[in-house]
Amino acid sequence: MSVLVVILAFLIGFALALALIAREARRAASVLERRVPGSSEKLAIYLPFCYFKRLATAFNSALDEERGLALKERKRSSDLLRMLSDLSHDIRTPLAAARGHLQLAVLEDGAGESGGVVGAVDHINAALGRIGATSAILDQMLDLTRASDPDKTYDLAPTPLLPALLGVLDNHEAELLSLEPAVSFEDEAVQVEADASALERILENLVTNAIRHGRSALRCVERWEGAKVLLAMSNEVADPRSIDPSALFDRFYRADSSRSGNGTGLGLAIAKALADGMGMELTTDLQGNVITFTLAMNATRTHEA
Repeated sequence: MSVLVVILAFLIGFALALALIAREARRAASVLERRVPGSSEKLAIYLPFCYFKRLATAFNSALDEERGLALKERKRSSDLLRMLSDLSHDIRTPLAAARGHLQLAVLEDGAGESGGVVGAVDHINAALGRIGATSAILDQMLDLTRASDPDKTYDLAPTPLLPALLGVLDNHEAELLSLEPAVSFEDEAVQVEADASALERILENLVTNAIRHGRSALRCVERWEGAKVLLAMSNEVADPRSIDPSALFDRFYRADSSRSGNGTGLGLAIAKALADGMGMELTTDLQGNVITFTLAMNATRTHEA
């Protein structure tokens, strides 16, 4: 009799365990079925078995990963829409101006007055200038797309930093006269691990940015910091309150005081994408009215600093 009781008790316990497991499985399935993709809802299993707890932990890890991917995709889509909106605005403005000048050229030419031909030519030249500005925006957008490509490869090799910087400064000698650039290198023979053309493009964009927005001497200082070599480029800006340092590397970002200028707002974004692609770090710092861009690079030390 006692054996039958034990067997019966075992069967009843086993049935209750199966019912409990089935209930938890249904509840877990219900949670997963109604869960909104990308939500932060987690799966919890209330069973006193370590294997089920491990299963819940594995599920939650997969859900966290899925949520992270969903958030990244959402941000990517948002960034794309904002980029297309900014691109549309920046292209529409010069194209509208070009259209206006061409319409005026037609009116001038049809006026038949002595100055009509000269006026028409002036308007056509102005229209060509606006079309050229549109072309420049599209070219830089293409450059940014290429620089941001995660599959883009760089031909990294020891590259002399000082000649690369001096070459860019020489190309802008006339524009830099009022800024009186000062170059100070702790290690003039230093070589950085870089793709030479990409490094030149970074330096070109940083110098161009300084020319457009700087109001004082451009200082270029190289120094070692641990195993990295740092190149800091700094000068004063006219209206530091209009600058958001955290947004300087964003696509199409332009400070309020320079929105009417000739820049596209893509130069610094391109420089940042190229630096990231080569394993460099490009940062910015605004102290008072002095803005500093710092490029940190892997380098070959030529002597003990």
